[in-house]
Amino acid sequence: MPSGCYFLLLQGDDRRKLLTRAQPAVTTDQLLELQHQVDKVHVSEALLDYLQALLEFTRQSPRYRNGLSPRAGLALLHSARSWAYLSGRDLVLPEDVQTVLPAVVSHRLPPEGEHSGSLAGTGQADTNIGMLAFTRSVDHATHDSKVHLFNATV
Repeated sequence: MPSGCYFLLLQGDDRRKLLTRAQPAVTTDQLLELQHQVDKVHVSEALLDYLQALLEFTRQSPRYRNGLSPRAGLALLHSARSWAYLSGRDLVLPEDVQTVLPAVVSHRLPPEGEHSGSLAGTGQADTNIGMLAFTRSVDHATHDSKVHLFNATV
């Protein structure tokens, strides 16, 4: 038998009424501490290069009407950090970016040909970009690094 709020929701109680009876899961101080802990999750330079390469790929690819903005990149980074923290790690892996990518960018990455205002592709953007793997090369003379993306599924 369903329990708690889920049961009430299934019975058809108005959700607005349920909100008045909902109890907070954490206090404000606990939430602020969790946010502080997420901010401490390490992000390597290589991961930042990977993220930047993903953003650039969406901007250059003919598959997308608009590429991902710097703000989308920040949302993706913060979500990946949160996912890593919730997974019990103190560093972000490319897999964390790949895991959160569909939820973070699907509404921000309309496919080319989908016209503005269309709901047809909402939430259905091609988010296979997260499956792009990368290699990183370093020019030892200048210490510049460059990320090269390739399709890992092929």
